[in-house]
Amino acid sequence: MKIEGYRETFYIFSKQASDIVRQLALAGIGVVWILKPTPAPTATIPVQLPVDLLWPSLGLLIALAIDLLHYVVGSIIWRLEYRKLEALNLPDLENREFYHEQWKESVVTGLLWIKVAVAVVAWAALLLAVSRRLV
Repeated sequence: MKIEGYRETFYIFSKQASDIVRQLALAGIGVVWILKPTPAPTATIPVQLPVDLLWPSLGLLIALAIDLLHYVVGSIIWRLEYRKLEALNLPDLENREFYHEQWKESVVTGLLWIKVAVAVVAWAALLLAVSRRLV
């Protein structure tokens, strides 16, 4: 397999991982919503999440924020890269092979792994909170 094949395979898996993290984060927020305490009809105090639901909620929100950051940073990096190449005004630009600095991929890949890790930890905490309520 050529290097481009490896890259394309990585892109397919990383996109799928991002989609799954996003869906799990939103589903986790739904689970918290279902488990949140319901105030009495006459209560004047708004609903407050118990600590065991608060931390997973924050983790899931952070995972969603990192998801957005992942795509924003990636789009900025790669737009600047292709604009730099376009500015070279080389003939037959579309068919040339170019290389880029490794740090550009590392930043985007790092955000992917951070997003996945935060979501996994948040879901672990949420599952722990759910299991406590079932016992």
